[in-house]
Amino acid sequence: MYTRRTPAKSTLVLIAVLHLLRPVNAASGKDFDIANSDEAGLIAAMNEANGNGEPNVINLAENGIYTLTMVDNMTDGPNGLPSVVGEIVINGNGSIIRRSAGAVPNFRVVHVAASGNLTLNDMVVRNGRMPDGTTFAGRSGAGILNAGMLTLNRCTVEDNRTGGGGFSGGFSGNSGGAGGGIYNLGMLMIDASTIQGNRTGNGEGGTEIGGNGGSGGGIYNAGILTLNHSTLNANQTGTGGTGNMGNGSAGSGGGIMNGSGGDSTINTSTISQNVAGIGGGIRNAAQLFVTGSTITENSNRGVSNGADFDMRHTIIANQTTGEDCFGLAPLSLGHNLDSDNTCGLAATGDQSGMNPMLGPLQDNGGSTHTHAPQMGSPAIDADDTASDKTDQRGFLRAFDGDGDGTVAADIGAVEYYDCDDDMMNDITDEDADTIPDGCDECPGEDDLLDTDTDGVVDCLDSCPNDASDDSDGDGVCDSDDICDGDDTIDSDGDGEPDDCDDTPTGDPTPITDCCGGMTPMMTPFMLIGWCWMRRRKRRN
Repeated sequence: MYTRRTPAKSTLVLIAVLHLLRPVNAASGKDFDIANSDEAGLIAAMNEANGNGEPNVINLAENGIYTLTMVDNMTDGPNGLPSVVGEIVINGNGSIIRRSAGAVPNFRVVHVAASGNLTLNDMVVRNGRMPDGTTFAGRSGAGILNAGMLTLNRCTVEDNRTGGGGFSGGFSGNSGGAGGGIYNLGMLMIDASTIQGNRTGNGEGGTEIGGNGGSGGGIYNAGILTLNHSTLNANQTGTGGTGNMGNGSAGSGGGIMNGSGGDSTINTSTISQNVAGIGGGIRNAAQLFVTGSTITENSNRGVSNGADFDMRHTIIANQTTGEDCFGLAPLSLGHNLDSDNTCGLAATGDQSGMNPMLGPLQDNGGSTHTHAPQMGSPAIDADDTASDKTDQRGFLRAFDGDGDGTVAADIGAVEYYDCDDDMMNDITDEDADTIPDGCDECPGEDDLLDTDTDGVVDCLDSCPNDASDDSDGDGVCDSDDICDGDDTIDSDGDGEPDDCDDTPTGDPTPITDCCGGMTPMMTPFMLIGWCWMRRRKRRN
C-alpha cells in the first residue's frame, strides 16, 4: 500500500490545531450587505466582523465593483482591506475587489493573519501592487497574503504584481517579492478558480551579485496548498538583477513555487502558459502530489523538481520551451503521460514520448479554461480508475471516448466526450447536470435526480414520486390508481373506469348502480363506504 511521504510542519500543524480548538460561538454571527462601490462599508463590515468574535458573512452586490484607493493598514506590508483576524465569509456574487489603477500607493488587496479564517466565494481579486524593497513579506503576495486559513471557491485572482528587490547598495541584491497572485504561509484551499496574469517583481542589482527575480508567479506556497478543479495560466516570474560579478536568476515557478516546508496537492487542474527562469509550470522544493491534471505549454520546463514529487493520471507534455520534467524524477503511481521521455515514466499504464493531442486553452465548459484532448489522443480511455468523480469542468468521469465499447476514464484534467460521432469533444452542458448536451437524455433537466429511488431518473420516470410506478401500464401511477386496468375510460360517466365497472356502458343512477342496489335511506357516509368497498372488491 502506497503511503505518501509528508515532511514535518510543526508550525502549520499548530495553526490547524489552534483553529480546531478555538471556541465556537453558538451565535451564527452577523450578516452584512454591502452596496455596489461602497468601499467604506466593506471596510467597516470587515472591522466589525474581526472584532465581534463570531463567524460573519459579508454579501457584496451582484456584479459590483469595489475599488480601493488607499492603504488601510501595514500588516506584513501595505494592505487595502483590513487584515482578517477572525472568521469571515465574503460572498462576492460576481463582484470585483481591486486596487485602483490610478495614482495611488502600492498595496496588496487581501491579508489573512495567522488567527484569521477567510472564505471568498464567486469574486475577483485584481490589480494588487506591492512596493519595491522593504521587508520580504512587505513586497510579497500582491493579490493575497495568507498566514492563516484561506478558501477560494469559484474565484479569479488576476493581474497582481509583487515588488522588486529595491536598492540597498549591498554586495548581493535583494530578490523580488514572491507570490504574484497569492503568497501562502498557512492553509490554502482553492476550488474551481482561476489564477492568471500575475507576476513577481525583479531582483535588485548588487554591487557584485544581482538578486533573483521573485518566485511563484501565480502562487508561492510555504504552507499547505490544495488546488482542485482550477487553472493557473499566464503567470510569470521577474528577472534577475545585475552585478559586476554576476547577474541574478529569473524567478522560479511560473505557475506555482512550492517552497521549503511547502506541501502542495494538485487535483484535476490545469497549469498552462506560465513563464519562469526555471519551472515554468511548477518548481518544487518540498512535497508535491499531482493527480488527474494537465501541465502543458509552459516556458522553461513543465515541472522542475528538487524534492518529493509523486504523480498519477497526469499529462505533462508539450512545453513551449524546456523539458517536461527536470531534476529529480517523479515517483509515478501509474497512468501518466509525457511527450519527451524526460519524466522517467515506467509504472503501469504510463506513456512516454507521446503527443497527447490537446486542444487550445479555452472555454470547454465549466467555470475554468482547459485543454481538451482531441479525437485520437492517446490519453483517451487510458486510465484504470479515475482520480476524481468528475473532470475539471464538472463532467462525469469515465466515457467510452474511443468507441471500443468499454467505458474508461482519460488521463489528464478533461474527459473526452464525443456524443454525436462528429470527432469533436462535446463541451456544452446547458443544464449543468455534469452530462454534455449531446449525451443528455433529458436536456434541460437533471439526468441524475431520482426522487423515488426506484432506479429510474425523474426525467424518464412516468411516476417520479412513486417507487412502484405504473404496474398496470394505464398511465396512472399506482399511488393514484383506483382500478387495476385502464383508468382513463369511463363510458357511462359514473366515475368508475370501464375496466372496473359492472355496467360499463349503461347510464345508471350514480349512487344506486355504482353501489349495487343501495337504498337511499342510508346515510352519505354509509354510501361512500359501501361504494369504496365495492370498488376495492372489483379491483381485487
